[in-house]
Amino acid sequence: MNPINALITNVVNNLFHIIWFCNLVPETKYGKKKTALIVTGTVAVYQLLALAGYYLYSSQDSARELPEKMAAYRAGYLLAVVLLGVMFYFWISKLDVVKSLFIIAVYYSLWTLIYLMVSTVTGLHFGGGNLWMWSLRAVLNLAFLIPYRLFFRERFYRMCKGFRSGKGLITALAIFAFFNMSLLLFYYDVMGGNDPIRLFMLISFYCFMIVVYVLIFRYIAQSDNEQRLRQMKSHEELLQSQMDSYAKLAENVRQTRHDFRHHNTVVMEYAKKGDCQGILDYLQEYEERETEKYAVIFTSNHIVDTVLSAYADKCRKRGITFRTDIRLDETPEVLDYDMVTILANILENAVNGCADAAQECIVEVQIRQKRNKLILVCRNTCAEHILFEDGIPKSADHEGVGVDSILSAAARYGGNVDFSAKNGVFTCRVILNDRKVGEAGKAGKTA
Repeated sequence: MNPINALITNVVNNLFHIIWFCNLVPETKYGKKKTALIVTGTVAVYQLLALAGYYLYSSQDSARELPEKMAAYRAGYLLAVVLLGVMFYFWISKLDVVKSLFIIAVYYSLWTLIYLMVSTVTGLHFGGGNLWMWSLRAVLNLAFLIPYRLFFRERFYRMCKGFRSGKGLITALAIFAFFNMSLLLFYYDVMGGNDPIRLFMLISFYCFMIVVYVLIFRYIAQSDNEQRLRQMKSHEELLQSQMDSYAKLAENVRQTRHDFRHHNTVVMEYAKKGDCQGILDYLQEYEERETEKYAVIFTSNHIVDTVLSAYADKCRKRGITFRTDIRLDETPEVLDYDMVTILANILENAVNGCADAAQECIVEVQIRQKRNKLILVCRNTCAEHILFEDGIPKSADHEGVGVDSILSAAARYGGNVDFSAKNGVFTCRVILNDRKVGEAGKAGKTA
């Protein structure tokens, strides 16, 4: 094996590792520049370790048997898998461990597939290479990378962040697929050659893996669509609730106008008798009855008032005390759709959380505007023990409703979401920036 060729092959591999990992992270802990530096630094460390290992290997007896070569090759392969995987999860990805493992397994499967395709076409193994091999490796990487960047990256990000149901099984399947591709890679390098049987095995396995990943991504896409349908259904229910409240309001107005002359007659009779106290008592009772007819107006913000009215009615039907402290007007800095998504999911979780509470059920909502920020705080009584995973609330028997929707909507405004539970009270805090401020913040991180 020519050491210069092996070095160039390693450099080509690692260059594409850097490019791919910088494009695979749906949600990073740092800005793009720092993420790129971390990935580049990790790959450089791997390159140095690989060179050191190769130097130690080649400085001894140059005549090596095939098993010893394969052992060294596998060690380098596994070193890349472990080092890059640790870097992805612990340093740059904000996703939980299961989703991070899924993304890593998908990339490693692609990496191994490209290696197998290049080895099959060129007949070169064990890190060997030439201009034809390096060009083919670059072409195959770009053939996957360019369509991914242009057409699939945003959808892939959304799917990876959003899919929850069955994610453990899907991740296990992706890891198992990579494991089998690695076995096939080792077997192919040991056997060498391109006889018809091995080619048939490779092609059959390629086709099988394509089918597996098509099914995986169809399942994730279906889960994403189901979540969107649930969100649309929630919006539809809120709209229907508002339409019902308008119909009830119109009916109350009609009834009030119809009954108004009768009330005037009663007041006139009290006046004729000079019974001022009777007039005051009657008008007070009239005011109380009329107030009961009309829905409470929580805020002049139509969208927020719609959501609060709907969940105030839900709380009333379930015997939950509903308290609000709303200090805002219109919020053009937050799209109506996102406002409904965030507030409705927060309140839905709060109402559901009260069902597990042992004490009096209370939901408290505070919404305030402070300069370019919108602050939402919701507290509700809950069970004594709430499970959290990476700061996200979990339920022992079911997954929380819309938590990912809250996080995704808040991220569009460069916002922050915080969940906590203490002494039987669950608290959700959401801080949203003005859209322009959020975009400027993201641009600052990128710089």
